[in-house]
Amino acid sequence: MKKNKVNRENPNLGVSKEDQLIIEAAKTASSKALRSSKALGLTIQVIKDRKVLEIHPDSSTRELREISKQNIDVSSIKKGVILHRKKLSNG
Repeated sequence: MKKNKVNRENPNLGVSKEDQLIIEAAKTASSKALRSSKALGLTIQVIKDRKVLEIHPDSSTRELREISKQNIDVSSIKKGVILHRKKLSNG
């Protein structure tokens, strides 16, 4: 049996036209929302390098929290298993 190789040169490989349209619409909407928020002088929150950052209108930033990376033992996962993500309590 031949393994499928991932083509790293074309990141859109395997994405349908509808999915690509949704992705492009989401990118456009988020950039417009970001631009509007900055124009209105609102504070925005972004995720960068596994950290939640708050960016103020004067471009100063404050780290709100770090997003921990969970180690998953994939050897125990079997085909057909439903995975549920646990919600972490704030605090």
